[in-house]
Parts: sequence; C-alpha cells; structure tokens
Amino acid sequence: MKAIQFKEYGGPDVLEKVDVETPSLKEGEVLIRVTAIGVNYADTARREGAYVVPTPLPLYPGC
Repeated sequence: MKAIQFKEYGGPDVLEKVDVETPSLKEGEVLIRVTAIGVNYADTARREGAYVVPTPLPLYPGC
C-alpha cells in the first residue's frame, strides 16, 4: 500500500510517497481505505522539526 513519510525535517520537498507493507489484522480490527487526506498544523510542525514533542524519524504524518 502507499504512504507518505519523511526521514528528515524540512519543507514539503522532504515528503516521499513510499510503498509500505499492508498491516496484518487481528480479530476485531478493520482496514480502512483512505481516499482523501488533510494536513493540519501538527503535521506541518512535525515535518519542520518544530513540534512541541520531539518527533522520531521516519514519520508517517497523519495527526
């Protein structure tokens, strides 16, 4: 499946579209197909390395 990640802090150019393994589901879990996303302040601050809490890298944004 596809995901957006960043491995270093910076502007929008650090965002990468990557292939990741589809998670295996446990009993009672579901997998949801996302067709649209939004970006909020927390995602932008984390990408810039300016979030209140340290952000370990790599990160798949989606707060």
